[in-house]
Amino acid sequence: MSSLPPEPQLSQPAAADAHVALLHADPSFARGIPAADIALAERVLLLPRLDLDAGDFTSAARPDGAHMPLALVLDGLVGRHVLLGGRVATQLLGPGDALDLWSERGDALLPTSVRWSAFEPATLAVLGGRFATAAQRWPALTATAHERVAAVGERLAVQLALCQLPRVEERVLGLLWHLAERFGRIAPEGIVVGLRLTHRLIGELVGAQRPTVSLALARLLEAGLISRRDDGSLVLDRTSRGALEPTGVPAPLSPALRPPPAPTLAPADLLERVHVLRNDLQAQQTRAIAAVTRSASLRAARRAADEGGAAA
Repeated sequence: MSSLPPEPQLSQPAAADAHVALLHADPSFARGIPAADIALAERVLLLPRLDLDAGDFTSAARPDGAHMPLALVLDGLVGRHVLLGGRVATQLLGPGDALDLWSERGDALLPTSVRWSAFEPATLAVLGGRFATAAQRWPALTATAHERVAAVGERLAVQLALCQLPRVEERVLGLLWHLAERFGRIAPEGIVVGLRLTHRLIGELVGAQRPTVSLALARLLEAGLISRRDDGSLVLDRTSRGALEPTGVPAPLSPALRPPPAPTLAPADLLERVHVLRNDLQAQQTRAIAAVTRSASLRAARRAADEGGAAA
């Protein structure tokens, strides 16, 4: 079980002072490497390793030899906390997730700050210069790393969507199903979410204050949508997922290009508008008839003149 420390602790430096064999720690990175090269790749992909104790940590200096290094979570649970004003938004990262511990936002207009924490002892591998060199020979390594980054982005988009749900009970329920997809396990009574989540942490994940989260959990427990085990873990009722079926409609991409809605007129104004349009139509008909008459008169005069000239 994992829980966020109640108060920030002294940050531990995340220094890579050991190494890990990537293909043994995460065998899916071997996908796309020719079988004849696997033994060589195992020796080459001996990467720097970060060993973290539970608590806050700060990233060490950017690794040399890599333009955009990544850290791959091999074991444990890591939190990325973005601070803006008086609020904190948290993202959870688990085994298989790739993250950038060394991103810099010195030119950002929004005054945000980021802190990292490990909810339990965690192990990370640094995909730095050695990984980049190996990827030149085996490009599938880069493809796998990109897939991991894309998966993190996809889960973050889902988290953003559940933060838009109007009721906090819905957000909390959506979050639990979202976490169950990766960290849950099936049990006779439902889906067990194998994380011990504090109310404050849930609030940082769904965009709500801790007291509101406590009330939402109480309502979900009372409604039977979730239950709590003796060890503190939460169990999802299998039928509760139906309350989260999509019903919304995405906003148009270019609302400015849509024609403005027609103004609503009062009956008297509408009648006056009809009279104006009818008068305009009559005036247009009168002008058209006059133009046709003038044209016919001109043609008759021209014909008469031509006939007179021919007789002479």
